[in-house]
Amino acid sequence: MTKSIICLVVFFAVHKVAVASELYIPKLPSQVVAKWEVQKSDASTEVVIAELLREAKYPGNSANYAQAAIHLESLRTQSLNDAQLQVLVLYYDAVIRQHYHHFEKSKQLLDNLLLIQPQNVNAILLKANMHLVLGETDQALQSCTSLLGLAPTKVVAACVIDAKSYKDDLQKSLQQLSTFMRSPKTPKNKALNVSNSPTGSNAYTEADIWFAEIQASMTKDTGDLHQAQAILAPYTAQKVPLSFWVLWSDIQLALNQPENVLTMIGEIVDKTKNKDDSLLLRLAIAEKQLQLTNLQWLPLVSDRIALREERKDTEHAFDIALYYLYIKANPQEAYKWAQINWQQAKLRDDQNLLKLIEKALNQTTVSAKSVGPSSIAQVN
Repeated sequence: MTKSIICLVVFFAVHKVAVASELYIPKLPSQVVAKWEVQKSDASTEVVIAELLREAKYPGNSANYAQAAIHLESLRTQSLNDAQLQVLVLYYDAVIRQHYHHFEKSKQLLDNLLLIQPQNVNAILLKANMHLVLGETDQALQSCTSLLGLAPTKVVAACVIDAKSYKDDLQKSLQQLSTFMRSPKTPKNKALNVSNSPTGSNAYTEADIWFAEIQASMTKDTGDLHQAQAILAPYTAQKVPLSFWVLWSDIQLALNQPENVLTMIGEIVDKTKNKDDSLLLRLAIAEKQLQLTNLQWLPLVSDRIALREERKDTEHAFDIALYYLYIKANPQEAYKWAQINWQQAKLRDDQNLLKLIEKALNQTTVSAKSVGPSSIAQVN
């Protein structure tokens, strides 16, 4: 499960790792997944946290959340007699918690913040997303509609329509969203369309990218993969969040274009010091689709998944389920992890994963019945 969250000041992405307040302490160097250098700065603590979280959503920067959590404790002390700082502490804490998959706690923090500042747009947007993740569609819609008069019309519309898509017909919601968003077209026989990509690094705003992610995700879920690809294509030359590349990769893989994933995502991951599980997994799936013998990513992913399972890292349940579905071809194990994931998050991707694995399980059952018990025993 990966979903973007827009904030008018800072943008974040929902992703799954262990909670910051309960950090896992590796016993061996081989158990270290990410490490970073401590940066000294003369900036105020709140500025340092804001910058860490602003960059955290990009590939290779997930360790920023742990760093921000450390700085947050200092800011919490400073905020004891400062109401404005107290609001910042609540907001930053909520953002960090949602990254670490503590959605209920994040929502509680946002409730406390909104008691102090009822019209805080960032908090309302983040709370709407927490409701969606928790399957609370009506509450998410209520949060979105409360943005009327506070946020730009396009932001409110995207928030409302995204929430309504979980209640109404998805195709109808997508049509409504299209009235607010411009979507480029691309020929169905064209693998990539980057001709409309900006020449400058800031040709599109972070809001534009967020809108595109929502529209492309909904379009993908209606089955129009070529159009979903076209929606994202203009932004691939720009700095975009991890959630964007996960969505882009899933579309490429569904279109049976694993070469694009190996080329584009491989280059991105090579440039990052800390490798994101979600991108490594898509690279490994691409290698599997191509039936490569000289494997670069699959062994790394297998080691990473083994480590996650050893830690009982349920926050990575979505990725682990995908690993057992596409890499190991073990639908029973995939279903176990998909169920764990569903207990925590209920976005459309989480639901689609369960359906996909259930279909694989049914096919396995039919195959087993056709083979017969005696043959299965011989295979095992």
